[in-house]
Amino acid sequence: DEPDPFDRLELSWLLGLAEGCATPDVPRGSVLQRGADLLHGELADAYGLTHAVLHATDCGLLPPRLDRPAAGIADEAEALLGAALASANLDVAGELLWTWPMLGTPLGPTARYALAELTRAEATHGFVPGPEHDPALLVIDAPAQGGAEHPGLLVDLLLHEVAEAPELDLLEVHLELHE
Repeated sequence: DEPDPFDRLELSWLLGLAEGCATPDVPRGSVLQRGADLLHGELADAYGLTHAVLHATDCGLLPPRLDRPAAGIADEAEALLGAALASANLDVAGELLWTWPMLGTPLGPTARYALAELTRAEATHGFVPGPEHDPALLVIDAPAQGGAEHPGLLVDLLLHEVAEAPELDLLEVHLELHE
């Protein structure tokens, strides 16, 4: 079987890491080229978008080679973020929030709200709860109790990334929640 566009982009990125070359070309059929399915998309589509952005930008270190504006991709991420918030899936919301720093675009209103929600969740639980989290359980090992794979460090790193944005007071919100 021939690899799908997602796998081709990931393989190209990994080869680039090994060979020390620049950002990979975005393959035809990639979610970054064709756009995300916002009407019938599933959770895997949101993860696919976040991972495609990660690979295409070399974790935000390089500008991606895109056939369409980064702002359009950020708009799609914002729509997927709304769906993640509506389903209380803070894990995928956290991954989607990396879209803006990696693309070098300003956070939209839904992204700012989601970042505040992740900050509140991390301050409340000590980690970002995943969709399987049962708050009635005593949390000893967050991932084993349905916590997100990404601990509070995710929120801290995101806050650091967006701290330069003058319209955001999220760093202040984060510090207040940790007092």
